[in-house]
Amino acid sequence: MLEYETAHQDSLLQGGRGIDHLVVAVRNLQSSTADYAHALGFTMSAGGQHPTGTENSMANFENGTYLELLGQYDAAKDEYLSAFLEKHEGGISVGLNTRSAEGTAAFLKSKGVESKIGDGTIKFEGMDEPPPVFWRWVEIREGTFLSDAIFLIEYTPARMTYRKNHPERYGQTSHQNNAKNISPVWIAVRDVEAASKRFEHIGLARKKTFNFPEMSAKGVEFEAGEGSFILLSPAESKGRTLRFLAQPGEGVIGAGIRVASLAACKKTLQESGRRFEEYAGIHGEGLMVEPEQAHGVCLEMFETPRKP
Repeated sequence: MLEYETAHQDSLLQGGRGIDHLVVAVRNLQSSTADYAHALGFTMSAGGQHPTGTENSMANFENGTYLELLGQYDAAKDEYLSAFLEKHEGGISVGLNTRSAEGTAAFLKSKGVESKIGDGTIKFEGMDEPPPVFWRWVEIREGTFLSDAIFLIEYTPARMTYRKNHPERYGQTSHQNNAKNISPVWIAVRDVEAASKRFEHIGLARKKTFNFPEMSAKGVEFEAGEGSFILLSPAESKGRTLRFLAQPGEGVIGAGIRVASLAACKKTLQESGRRFEEYAGIHGEGLMVEPEQAHGVCLEMFETPRKP
């Protein structure tokens, strides 16, 4: 154990899983949850209420990653989210799993990056006592796309115990659309090389550079534990990425969802009347669900090729 900890302590993730969950801010949690369930084919699990005035629902995947829809039951408690939702719905942040919030904060400090640590909890229906601390979060505080789009999360033993004892909330990982996990997460930036330097500075490794014609963009992919990020900047004078940067600006534009069967996923979307575009994606054959079909985020459903 000591050897393992030593190998990972000088890193952003401290040996954690990396890409953990995508947060999609929505104006009406109930109707948005129904859309994701009935139109997009996700099995949605009821969430709970946070002390910060927000409430959620989740699509849990078999590798532990999840997609979170985040609404508000008291808009006055979260001014940032309220201001975001006044203008649009969409991807507001992505959580990266770390084994140690303190270790991550210390690593960021060694890189000259300011951060803040806090505790998080959620109250589920049926809880009579105040809920325990379920996670610790690390907020990057530098006022750039990086701090707006990414936070780190360490789950506590209390959350792990609750998860084990409540499979009705966390154990539903089979989806009509055949979804298996979430990754990569896409972040739109104005200058992909400048943004890449920020990612490299906090210890994320560059994997490859490529063109992404469906997004009218050029991209750089970065490893993030077991998952990855893709930074996108416009390669043309029009297209999805440029439109996104005009409103709402730099931030989470979409994500890839790996599916077991693209044909089954396609059938689910066709039967619900959701529009999509088919193409050969960077990680395998895929289809794109437009932001207006998924409450503000691009969702690329893709099937990785079978190995020979």
